[in-house]
Amino acid sequence: MQNLEGKKTALDDNAEIYKAYADRADSLTAKQHWKSLDRKGKWEYFCSYYLWKTLLALAIVALLGYMLYSSLKPKPEELAFVVILDLTMDPETVEDQFENYVKVAGYDPKKAVITSDKRLTSSGNNANDITTISTYIFAGTLDIMVAGNLTIERYASQGALRDLAETLPDDILKGIPEEKRYYFHYVPNKDAILGNEERDILVGLRMDGTNLVESAKYTDKETGYVLALVTTGKENRLPGIYKILRAIFELPQLTES
Repeated sequence: MQNLEGKKTALDDNAEIYKAYADRADSLTAKQHWKSLDRKGKWEYFCSYYLWKTLLALAIVALLGYMLYSSLKPKPEELAFVVILDLTMDPETVEDQFENYVKVAGYDPKKAVITSDKRLTSSGNNANDITTISTYIFAGTLDIMVAGNLTIERYASQGALRDLAETLPDDILKGIPEEKRYYFHYVPNKDAILGNEERDILVGLRMDGTNLVESAKYTDKETGYVLALVTTGKENRLPGIYKILRAIFELPQLTES
């Protein structure tokens, strides 16, 4: 093997010293080539060799930054989780009304939300929907159910709905007229889920005429909307839910002392 001056050497052709020198030579050649280019040539050279690598690196940095921001960004407080069954309502209008109720209830819409499962908006009686709703109830994630009277009675008979006469604050009970109250007539059976006494239980509030229904329903023939509270819903959400109910039924919000 000869060195760079033509003299013989014991080093192998692949020795690192020759590689390093060759790399340095290539680097000097690239630098000299870059200096010899005009502005347009430099741009074309950059596009040919570095543009896509730079864009890829920037995309990766942006993606990692977004993932970090999303993981650290405070999530809005969920005031209530709602399902709307049996009745056809415009999902976008419902969402707009929910945001309005959040404001009326005294919350910042950027920090607090009412969420819903939009897949169940126009149904609730098929097997998949019933399974989904039962899962929500069993898991304790469902707070409010809006549905037709038959669906309300089915879940009331299973003990899944709260007795509003025992649950709602006095100001809401006094502010809801009798014609807006929906009672389930309970007759004890062998299981006696709700006790051994036959009685009428206040399980829902009629929503016909509220801004939510009137703005979101598709036709005037759609009536019979009933709002009920689920027994397994989170207890710590009830104060916020009461504020939402006051907003829905246009009752005065209580001032906090």
